[in-house]
Amino acid sequence: VCGPPGMMKHISGEKAKDWTQGEVSGILKEAGYTEQMVYKF
Repeated sequence: VCGPPGMMKHISGEKAKDWTQGEVSGILKEAGYTEQMVYKF
């Protein structure tokens, strides 16, 4: 997933403060996606 911060937060959740992937949240979590299925650029 790639996009501006507001879109990222809504779609997949933000990256962690240390720039690691962080937890999946938002629309993708509601759709059943896991951290193993989502990569945040």
